[in-house]
Amino acid sequence: MRIDRRGFLVGGLAALGAAALPWPLRRALAQAAPVRRNLLVVFAQGGWDITFALDPKPDLQTVDAPPGTVQRFAEIDVFTDESRPGVTAFFERWASEVAVVRGIQTRSIAHPVCTRRMLTGSPDPSRPDLAAIAAHEAGRDLPVPYLVLGNAAFTGPLAASAGRVGTTNQIIALIDPAQGYPRPADSPRPGPQFIPDAQDRDLIRNYLKARAERERATRGALGYNARRIADFQASLDRAEALRPFARAFGDRGITLGLEQQIPIALEAISQGVAWSVILDTRLPWDTHTGNAAQGQYWNLTFTQLGALFEALASRPGRQAGKKMIDETVVVVMSEMSRTPKLNNTQGKDHWPVTACLVGGAGVRGGRVYGRSDDLVDSVPIDLETGEPKDGGRQLLTENLVAGLLELLGVDPSPWFPGVPPFRGLMA
Repeated sequence: MRIDRRGFLVGGLAALGAAALPWPLRRALAQAAPVRRNLLVVFAQGGWDITFALDPKPDLQTVDAPPGTVQRFAEIDVFTDESRPGVTAFFERWASEVAVVRGIQTRSIAHPVCTRRMLTGSPDPSRPDLAAIAAHEAGRDLPVPYLVLGNAAFTGPLAASAGRVGTTNQIIALIDPAQGYPRPADSPRPGPQFIPDAQDRDLIRNYLKARAERERATRGALGYNARRIADFQASLDRAEALRPFARAFGDRGITLGLEQQIPIALEAISQGVAWSVILDTRLPWDTHTGNAAQGQYWNLTFTQLGALFEALASRPGRQAGKKMIDETVVVVMSEMSRTPKLNNTQGKDHWPVTACLVGGAGVRGGRVYGRSDDLVDSVPIDLETGEPKDGGRQLLTENLVAGLLELLGVDPSPWFPGVPPFRGLMA
């Protein structure tokens, strides 16, 4: 359809008018036509001490803080120290692209419950997590819509949309039978294991396709049967699309650290293999003894986050002229924080109020949203702005996850009916 001069002028004036609207109205217009965004979740399993970086608490009698000073990057106050150069370098480079969210109330101090609440927004064991929902809603036709590189993930009824690499990279054995477990010596099936070559795979695939077509012709032309046969045929195509990606997973038998997980996650999204990926820092954050070790974990994690953001900013996105950082949301979180005070072994125990970092596409960066007080307790806020508010609400995990779904372009209401989303960080 040709655009005439009048149509061009009307469209241009409409765009100018929208640009002149107040920020809340501009955001409302943007939400009317949501943009679907990819998701990377970096999970620090074990419970990080947020006073080492994201929620500074210096010079307080109520908090045993680590060494360091408060440094401001854009409008984000961060606790830095020369022993944590990775934290300083990250915020020097990326403060404008990220937001810090404080005062997140998990309402638990148990690892399993807190992990479930932070990732799913609910203690219900049947609920899928944030990344599973985003992948199912936006990328369910991909080979592995939700790629799980870490340990923690909850798929609930969306398990068919997820694929786990496994603690020792077991996924490679599924893609390449030659790297599978050897047959036991006392196996009732003697002889060499059958490992299909390319010609064998073609024969097997052609047989399965012919079998599916036969089933369709005899009893699968309509209704439920037709849908299941279509699902089966689509699964064959997705399996073939995944096969060339096998080398990206690395070697069989290894446990992938965050440094190895990052390029896999980026390749999976850029090649259209996955929509959402969850990664794990693989660091022992549960410091009931020797809490000072948290410093090196923060340093390592933010050094690797710097590499992740650099890669996102340099890799091309799906759309012409875009980079991956323009189309991807990064969420960095832990299931809980640590107590304000040290225990008698110089460690810190579990604490229900935590913080997270959110960056990338659609994020109103360079700011802090939410707040904790001098006792590291959650301060009530306005969920629309993220600012402290008398008579407001504590930021609960369900508000956070519902808001992140909106940021990803997914309507949270079917998953969180009646739950007000946290919208403060949305651009």
